[in-house]
Amino acid sequence: MGQNYVLALWSNAATAAAATARGGSGSGSGGGGGDGGGLPPAGLPGTPVPGQAAAWYLGLYVALGLCSVGVALLRSGLLVMGSVSASRALHAGLLTKLLRLPLGFFDSQPTGAWLTTRGCLIPLAPGAHLTPQ
Repeated sequence: MGQNYVLALWSNAATAAAATARGGSGSGSGGGGGDGGGLPPAGLPGTPVPGQAAAWYLGLYVALGLCSVGVALLRSGLLVMGSVSASRALHAGLLTKLLRLPLGFFDSQPTGAWLTTRGCLIPLAPGAHLTPQ
């Protein structure tokens, strides 16, 4: 949002400067109304000198761009850290509940009964293929 404002100021300053150079009043198309081509009042700290206005606006635009990139990186980093933290907490809780279930639960469930009876048939050797027998 700040970048759009800086671009609008820069554009208005350039339009007013061009109108002034042609001999116009400098107040056309939303310009500064004769205050130096749409620039902030000269002499204030941090305001551009009319000859160096392009460099000042460009520097301000780049600074705002770098700040927005920094905020986006911070936001993304916080999102990733929060997601990893939440997934670890959920996984740890689910694994704890699963490991503390009584063995009778696995025998009463169809998938659990299949794993209980066929689980010992799965070879544990590295590289062994799990094929139905």
